[in-house]
Amino acid sequence: MTSTGGEHYGNFDAESPSPVGRPAKPGRASPSGPAKGSAPKVRVLFRCCNVYMPITIPQRVLNGELSSWRFHCPRCAGLVEIPFDD
Repeated sequence: MTSTGGEHYGNFDAESPSPVGRPAKPGRASPSGPAKGSAPKVRVLFRCCNVYMPITIPQRVLNGELSSWRFHCPRCAGLVEIPFDD
């Protein structure tokens, strides 16, 4: 799934790229292990609580192994589901 920004799914908006998860500058080692930013992220607006959150897209979603993608609002824990068309 690639987002071009401003897309609307159910009760949230997906925007990409996320301004929060910028990759580290080249030449600097990451102390926490593998390079961050290797998996794509989208910035999500949860309309239920008007809250933004950067979400890493799972590899199984990118590979097309799942028919939908589910996650919870960080504030009210409301379930959001994105169905994928085959």
